[in-house]
Amino acid sequence: MDVLRLSEDHHEWLKELCTHVENDFVQLVEDVAGSLLDANYKTNINMEASPTLKRGTAALGALLVEASKRDSAPDAVALYLQAIDIPEKHCADIVESYRKRKMELRRTGSSVGFSFPQIVDVNWRLDYAVTSKNMSRTAEPGYKVYFETMSKEHGLDSISFAASVEDLHEIVWKLREAVKSVEKHAGGS
Repeated sequence: MDVLRLSEDHHEWLKELCTHVENDFVQLVEDVAGSLLDANYKTNINMEASPTLKRGTAALGALLVEASKRDSAPDAVALYLQAIDIPEKHCADIVESYRKRKMELRRTGSSVGFSFPQIVDVNWRLDYAVTSKNMSRTAEPGYKVYFETMSKEHGLDSISFAASVEDLHEIVWKLREAVKSVEKHAGGS
């Protein structure tokens, strides 16, 4: 578990939010947490009403996301909030909301993002064209390549393409170039 850290700006924005919103603070915290979990969550927060409210809710969202990403214990979040001088009542409200929503926030955070499909299998077939409509004799080899891929978004999928011998040589050359580049950067760090 990593130490929870936010920027000094976030600290100031959280403090401003606590002094700006006295009534309905619990509802505000619930609305911020709910909007992090569901893009269609209906909130009563009017961001246009106040720049302080806008900055404060952004800081509160950052706190909840960072705490869940780092798998921070609710008690650690409480200590962190106390260390940056958040009032005790507001601290308790934030920690209670975090305690209730921590696992949901972690699940949502782990499903966010983009990743390229992983190649899980490769098959190929050599087709040798002896004749064609336009020419009596062509004698050209051609390859059909099939990739089986796995992705979080689409599960198992297939990608296929046809290539000439020259095309395959170019693909192999570019892949070797990519491997060399990765090895160079990995070895240099």
